[in-house]
This record gives sequence, structure tokens and C-alpha cells, in this order.
Amino acid sequence: MSNSDKVRLVLIGDIFMGGDFVPVCYDKDYDPFKELGKLIKADDIVICNLETTFFKGYQRPFRTPLLWSPPENIRFLESLKLDVACLANNHIMDYGYKSMQRTKRLLANHQIGFFGAGMDLHDSLRPLIIKRNNLTFGFLGFTSKAYYVNALISGWNTPGSPPIKINLIHKQIKSLKEQCDFICICLHWGHEYTNIPTRSQRILAKKIVDAGADLIIGTHPHVIQGFEVIAGKPVFYSLGNFFFPAFETISGAKHTWIEDCHYSMVVLLDIYKDRISSEILPVKFQDNKVVILSGDEKSKILTKLSAYNESMKQGKDNLLYLKDKKKIKKTFIRYLKSRPLNLFKNSLFLLSLFNMFRFIDGLRNKIAKKASDKWIVT
Repeated sequence: MSNSDKVRLVLIGDIFMGGDFVPVCYDKDYDPFKELGKLIKADDIVICNLETTFFKGYQRPFRTPLLWSPPENIRFLESLKLDVACLANNHIMDYGYKSMQRTKRLLANHQIGFFGAGMDLHDSLRPLIIKRNNLTFGFLGFTSKAYYVNALISGWNTPGSPPIKINLIHKQIKSLKEQCDFICICLHWGHEYTNIPTRSQRILAKKIVDAGADLIIGTHPHVIQGFEVIAGKPVFYSLGNFFFPAFETISGAKHTWIEDCHYSMVVLLDIYKDRISSEILPVKFQDNKVVILSGDEKSKILTKLSAYNESMKQGKDNLLYLKDKKKIKKTFIRYLKSRPLNLFKNSLFLLSLFNMFRFIDGLRNKIAKKASDKWIVT
């Protein structure tokens, strides 16, 4: 098969170019992606999760942190040969819809495609379509509505990113299938700092593949998660932080990352008409640049990744309290049946139960992280 029938997709994780990178970025000779850029060819399609806005404006209330990158830093994305920026995440609306719109215009002016955010649901669902080497690619992005993701979801008359709803995703894939040979679905989902996706994520991924998706790219956990192949279609639950410096929150407190958050994987996918081949490059963010790992450090990351995948095969889940949650649900139902007329008490019980689940979810990351250490080969 000739090279004209093949396209390479280069998948990279979360990008934020503000924070501690700002004092460095104005050096005209500085290029944080120089090493990786040498491996990327002109006809490759490079896609990232752009987890920042390039303009400030009205600050989103009750939201911290707020992520902003200087607009001049768009030049670094050009040096990376970035083709596609997914905007379906929980930070594209940090400074309001005007900032989001200006960021989209800046990307367009620099010939960088985008998708996953808009002024309303219809606008945010607009796919990005790219034709390359006799193949047509379609890109769609969706964001979790879960409170621990804390994203602004687009509606019929409200800006944001489209929600992760299987019926909505199925409808969009069906429409896009008529125009594209290959469909990529980007999902901003999952729990931060955990290396294993939840069972509900894996079930949803299968439904999306069954709906016609050829590739699923996950983001939000800020660390590498395991991946799997469903019916011949690759599913990457989280690629990790590709370029994400430390930053200050609204309170002025410094937000630094745990060690795992400095590592990510760059996935090289060679797409043919009838098959897909892949290669994983472990990389590390250090000293405000991205370094391709080699030797023992590369082997260590790949060994961990294999351990995550094995944990998934064994059916392990990072939501360790699921069984207890089911017991609580049964107790709640029995309580309601025993007091059908006492609506006031039942309402208070429901509210307290909801708050308890929020509390459990708040602790879940720490619990799951400690437990996952038992599964991980170090």
C-alpha cells in the first residue's frame, strides 16, 4: 500500500502555556517542542487538548483555577505543527464566552483547526473535517457534566462544550459517517490523578465504538491512564499532561503537580483504509520543555502503562466504593417505602444523601490513588 493511502495521527495530551512558563516564553529563540517537532512530518495530523484560553475577560464565578496563556504563545503551537485543538474541556470558558470566541479566531488565523466549544449547543457540535492523503477525518468533542469536572455545558442558548450523552454522540457520529472515512471522538472525562478509568467510562466507550467511532481520546485526569482496543478501535482514556506548567490560583496559592503529572504519552497512529498501527512515545515535561524519554525512564513508564492495562483486564475500577453505594441506595429505597407520607423528612434525607455522595467523591481520588499503587509495577 502506497504512502498516499496512509495518514499519521499524532495524539498529544493537555496543553496549557501560561503560569510559570510566562517569564520564559518571550525568549524568541526558545522552543519547548523542538525535540518532538523533528519527528512530525508536514502531512501528519497533530491533535491536542488545548486546556486554556488565550485571552482574559470576565472571570467565571466560583471557578478556580482560571487558566490563561499569552496569545503570543500561539507560535509554539505552530512550531509543534499543531493541526487540531480540542476545546471540549473545563477551562475554555474560564474567562467567558468572548475570550473563548477570541481564542477560536486566533487559532483560525494561524490555520489551526478546532472543535468542541461554541456559543450554543448547535455551534459547539460543529465537527472539524480534515482531508489528507485520500482519507477524510472527522473530529467531535464532548465534556462530562459531572461536578468534579466542573465544565460549562452548552445549551440551546448558552455557550460552552457539548455534554457527554450517548444519544447525542450517536446522532452526531451517524451524521458524520456520511462524510468521513475515520471519526475521532474526544472526551473530557474521568477523575483526576487516577490511572484506571471507571467501569462506566469503559461501558460508555464501548457504546461509542458501537455507534461508529474509530478512535476515542480521553483527557482530564492529568495523568496517564490505561488504554484498550474495542472491536479493533483504540480507546485512550487519558494521555496525561503534555505541557502544563505550575500556576497560581485566584487566592495566590501555588498549584504544583505531583510527579505522575509530569509524564504523558504521545501516540503515533498510522491510519490506513483497512487497518491501524500504533506506537507510544513516553514524554516528560521538565524545565519548561517536553523531553522524549529513553532508556530506563522510558521502560519504567511503559511498564506502568502495561500494569494499568492489566488492571483493566482484571476488571479493576477506581471507584472503590461502588458496592457500598449500592447498599446505601437500597437502604434509601426501603426508607422511602416505610415513610411514603413524610415528604419533608424524605426530602431532607435525600439532600443529606446527595451531600454524602459528594463527600465520598471528594475523597475518592485519594483512596483510589493509594489502592492503585498496589496494582502498579514500579
